[in-house]
Formats: sequence, C-alpha cells, structure tokens
Amino acid sequence: MSQLALPRILTVLLVSSLLPAALFAQEDRILGEIDGQRTVVLKGNVHPRAQAQFDEGPVDPAMKLNYVTLTLKTSAGQQQDLDRLLTELQDPFSPNFRKWLTPEQYADRFASSPGDLAKIVAWMKSAGFDVISTARGRRWVAFNATAQQIKQALHTEIRHYRVNGELHFANATEPSVPEALQPMVLGFLGLDDFHARRIRNAERPLVTNGNTHTMAPGDFATIYDMGAVYRSGLTGAGLKIAIIDRSNLKVSEFEQFRSTFGVGGSDPQLVLVPGSTDPGIPSDNLESNLDTQWAGALAPGAQIVYVFAPSEWTAVSYAIDQNLAQVVSLSYYLCELLASTVFTGNIQAVAQQGNAQGITWLACSGDAGAEGCDPSDFSGKPATHGVSPSIYTATPEITGVGGTTFTEGNGVYWGPANGYAPTALGYIPETAWVGSGGGYSTVYSTPA
Repeated sequence: MSQLALPRILTVLLVSSLLPAALFAQEDRILGEIDGQRTVVLKGNVHPRAQAQFDEGPVDPAMKLNYVTLTLKTSAGQQQDLDRLLTELQDPFSPNFRKWLTPEQYADRFASSPGDLAKIVAWMKSAGFDVISTARGRRWVAFNATAQQIKQALHTEIRHYRVNGELHFANATEPSVPEALQPMVLGFLGLDDFHARRIRNAERPLVTNGNTHTMAPGDFATIYDMGAVYRSGLTGAGLKIAIIDRSNLKVSEFEQFRSTFGVGGSDPQLVLVPGSTDPGIPSDNLESNLDTQWAGALAPGAQIVYVFAPSEWTAVSYAIDQNLAQVVSLSYYLCELLASTVFTGNIQAVAQQGNAQGITWLACSGDAGAEGCDPSDFSGKPATHGVSPSIYTATPEITGVGGTTFTEGNGVYWGPANGYAPTALGYIPETAWVGSGGGYSTVYSTPA
C-alpha cells in the first residue's frame, strides 16, 4: 500500500463515522430574534370544560402554577421520518428492527435543535417564567409562573370554574406566543387542573374466606398457567416497570402485600418528578397500591419504578422522556370529547417517542365502557355526555388494556380455604367486563 493511499482510507473512514450525525443534523427553525410584541394565537389550548356557564371569576394574580410545560412539535419532514422509523422498528425484515433510540438520539432526529431550544428558554426567562427543566428529547420546557405572569406573557387569563361541584382553574382563552415561535410550538399543558379520571372500581386482593374466593398472586399463576413461564426463567429480571400516578405511595403497604402472599422481589423505586410538588397520599389510594403490588407480584424479578407528580400527565411524560422503564402502566382515563386538541397531540407525540425508545405504554380502557364522559359511573342510564373511548387507549401507539370477570356458574374451580395460600384449581371461564372500556374513536382511524 502506498503512503498516499493510507491517508485517503483514513479520511474515508473518518467521514463514514461522522455520516450518521451529519445525516440527521438539525437546522434551526427560529430565524432572528424573538419579538415578544409580535404575537400569534395558538389554537386548541382551552379545556372543553372551561365554559362561561361554569365561570366563577379570576384567580388571585399571585397564584402560582407549578410545572406548566411549553411543548414543541416536529417539522413535517421530521414527522415523516419518524413515522417511517416506527414502522421499521417493528418490521423483522428491516435493518432497523428493534434498534431502539436513546432520548438524545430521538432529540437529534425528531425534536428542536439545541439552538432553537436555547432561544425559547431565553425568551421564557425574559418573560419572568421560572424554568425548571428541558426534556432530554427536547420536546418540552417545564416552568413555574404566576397567573399574572401568564396573563402578561401569554395574553390569557386564568379563571376559576366550578364543574360538577368541584372548583378548578383554567385559561379562559387561547394563549399567544411570539410569532417567531409559532412553527415550533405545539401548545401549553398545565394551564388548567382538569385531570384524567382515576379508575374507581379497583378491587383489593383478599384471602379466600368461606365460600367467597378472591384473587391472590398464586391463584393468578394457576389460572393463567404462569408456572411454566416462571420455571423457564422468565420473571421480569433485568426489566423495569413504571407505574404512573398522581399521588405518593406507602411502601410499607407494598411490603405487607409481598409478605402476606409470599412474593419475592425488592421495594419499588419512588420517583417524584423533579420540580413538581409532592401530592401526598390520599385516603382512596387503592389503585396505586393495586397496580404496584400486582405488577411486582406477577413479575417478581422486575424493578418497579413508581413515578408520580400532581398530574399523571407530568409523571408519564417524564418517565418516557427519561427512559425510566421498558414498560409504562397508566390507570387513568379521559374520554376523547374532554381532551383538548393540544393535549391529544401531545399524548401521541410522547407515545411515539416512547415507541421509538422501545417502551410499551399500557393504559386502562376505563370503568364505564363508552360512557367515560359521564361525571359518575354506573348510573344505570345511557351515556348522557356522549359515547367516547379514552383518548389514552384510542391513541394508536398506546396499548389499551381491558378487563374480564369470571363466569363460574355451578362449576368447581376453587379448593377449600387455606389461609393466604392459593386455592384456584385451574383455568376459570371468563367474559369481558361490561365496564371495561370501548367505543369508536373520533380522532383516529384504524391503525396499521
């Protein structure tokens, strides 16, 4: 080999190694300075229930809104590239099959450029907002602000609304942003406190008592033949499951569950979203316990990561952006008709980021079938507020999970009571639970 040929080969190798970074290099989309005096209105940011008929006046101007997020969107070209990649990641014949991205790789291909993000943060600070953090995936900026600061910078007033006897706050009109930001901004989340609903029909697993049999972890393993799975060595070891909630958790109750039913494993890792306030532990925290305890019972080798904040959305978007687990479980539901356009778009954007990172997002289908928009479940009346599925389960990139109920009839499926020991004898016939979600989406067509 000649002395001249070697430098040429080294040059080719160097260029080849830099090609992927150059291929996905981002161009700034914000040109010039951000002029806060030239603003445009962002559509789709008013909650459907922030209506004049519910209005109870403005909030205190000094009221502090914690962990509001300015969310950013991909360009048309980036979205086409992302849609193509999401298909390839699931195609066994594609060279990209299951080649999951890190949040930083996602950011470099499908999010805002570092330069644009820096300009946005600088504008937010100049408006007086207390910037908490920016996303690893560069899709949002979290901040604190008073109602007065929101009014001055975003030109919308935060007002009180009383809906179904509960007092809420929300922005009364669409917010505005500097004209230079419009192509970048999807919208704002956290300008209101209308949250998704918690599952109300959670059942606490109890010991078999007389003729009444209720599920214990050992019963589940027997009914669904999990023993063979465990014996093959599949226990969830090496994996993490993120349980999403908007309340704190009593680890002592988790430990009591495991001790009572003889379930191994470690305590859950508690993660309060940095910058958010601790929501505390409510008295009706059954769903948080149910999800955490049973995820740990059925996958005893997995690490449970309990991610929480005052808003379940804050918690789930943080868990996915930080890549905290391979599986994310959310037991909240919100009917499509009560989801703002911006919220719907953000759900899909975060879900797509999660899919690109190899995350399976599971969401409950609900308690009341297609009547999830009604203020109370199981009223015995047909849907009075429209027929609608949960926007979480309607989103194509999220797996909706329903439920079943046993139909034992006169069959013998349980052995005699024996303390806390499993008593199920084998598979028990079941049927779909009548309240377990449903309905046709008005937002999405049939996914691929």
